[in-house]
Amino acid sequence: VSLSEMFAKKHGYTVRANQEMYAIGFCNIIPAFFHCFTTSAALAKTLVKESTGCQTQISGVITSGLLLLVLLVIAPLFYSLQKCVLGVITIVNLRGALRKFLDLPKMWQVNRTDTMIWLVTMASS
Repeated sequence: VSLSEMFAKKHGYTVRANQEMYAIGFCNIIPAFFHCFTTSAALAKTLVKESTGCQTQISGVITSGLLLLVLLVIAPLFYSLQKCVLGVITIVNLRGALRKFLDLPKMWQVNRTDTMIWLVTMASS
């Protein structure tokens, strides 16, 4: 609901929260009976598509086709890369999450229980 409200403010229209929740609920009826993914919002993907001017759902089909093409054509090229190079790529992509460790002293002063929950969650994942 917050994602739709953010775009509503940006583009000048109103959103009824009840209507959004009904829509999400109805979209999740079929996945409830079959082994399907539930409907949800993807903030990063939505922001990228909105900034590039996508206006229809066909952009999702084009995106998934392009992703499939990349996985089938380019992924085999990464087979011979050493594991340390792949590890560096992973660490660079996680640098935002790793920077959260700099906030630990401040978090500890604000709320020790929440900080311990964060530490346990971070360690377990």
